[in-house]
Amino acid sequence: MTKNFRSVKESGEVQVSFEQWKKFLSIAYGSFVPSDQNFLIHTYLSIFAKLLAYAVVSNDEYIDDAEMREVIDGSIFHNST
Repeated sequence: MTKNFRSVKESGEVQVSFEQWKKFLSIAYGSFVPSDQNFLIHTYLSIFAKLLAYAVVSNDEYIDDAEMREVIDGSIFHNST
């Protein structure tokens, strides 16, 4: 994960996500030392929590690629069915 992250860290979306993460953690904790490793851990845990929540509420046995994108970006939780 670290190797892949470093290869895309400077891309637009990843860079914006990293900067937002630093900003929000600075607000939440006052001061902290941002690192690639902590960003990856927080990102992993965030995605895992979303997938777990979706698995509980949806009862789906299979999540396709489109559904996975919606789970990760959170939009699937806004859909009313």
